[in-house]
Amino acid sequence: MNSNANESDAISSPPLAKFLISDYLVRRTNPSYVHFWVDDFLPATFDSELRSEYPTDLMISRLKNRLSVNLNFHDGSSETRAFLESSPAWQRYYEAFTSQAWLEATIRTFRREFVRRYPLALRPLLAARVLNSSNLEVTVALSFSKRGFLLAPHSDDKFKLLTLIHYLPVQSGAELTGGTGFFLPREGCSLTDIRQFSEWSRGLRKFLFFYPLAPAIDSSLTRRYEEGEIPNPAERARFEALFERGDYVEYRANRMAGFVKNNWTFHEVDLSDFPEGEFRRAALVNIRLRPTRWAGLIPTLERQMSRIKQMMRRSR
Repeated sequence: MNSNANESDAISSPPLAKFLISDYLVRRTNPSYVHFWVDDFLPATFDSELRSEYPTDLMISRLKNRLSVNLNFHDGSSETRAFLESSPAWQRYYEAFTSQAWLEATIRTFRREFVRRYPLALRPLLAARVLNSSNLEVTVALSFSKRGFLLAPHSDDKFKLLTLIHYLPVQSGAELTGGTGFFLPREGCSLTDIRQFSEWSRGLRKFLFFYPLAPAIDSSLTRRYEEGEIPNPAERARFEALFERGDYVEYRANRMAGFVKNNWTFHEVDLSDFPEGEFRRAALVNIRLRPTRWAGLIPTLERQMSRIKQMMRRSR
């Protein structure tokens, strides 16, 4: 076989090892949560293939009047299937991250942090569940946003274990805007303080007091997905009294940023000053814990209570 063909095949299909997050690359100095970034994450030619085959036209058509849109590889849509069939590079990317081998290797790298997401009292009961790959799933999506989008400080949803953000700008240079900003809790900030930004401040949950034992909670400030949406400045002021800015990971080609989800993993993407007419392009890879049937108990009760309230209002 032609040696040039072998070289081309190697470039188009890098070995699985190239997709692994090595333990020595992960910063563990942050006392609140692990976050990291890796430069030159993939072979340069493969990264260039991914960026050149990024479906910009498709994403623009889905964007419509919104400031941001995602394309989930597992959504089963005809558009997604057609895109993956047309792009060998992205097909390989998807297969690598959703392989059992990648999942098992990543569990080994982050097993300590996965267990620490739980309160100390619950770890003996729940640690085995979170380290069992059959209880986990990997999702891959493309993210596409433009100037004005604000993914305000948020800690991600409670079923996420690990989030990876792969930046895919058109050009290979670094941008001072479009990256990911991380926040750190100020001294004295407690779980009770951040409850106000979470699901535990709404519905039935605001009357429950066992939230410190919840395996994980998701919190978020008001976001801006469409033109004209205005974030709440009072809410932001309350947040900034509790959190300070930490690392800012610049939007740079072939850079992978990531973090292990816990209650403190607040981060932000602010495109208020992003270049006009350009788009922030990224891939999102998440390891998620599959929900148990008990996970929907409180939401189900809240929906039933809401229906009862509506019926009572109509009967008046």
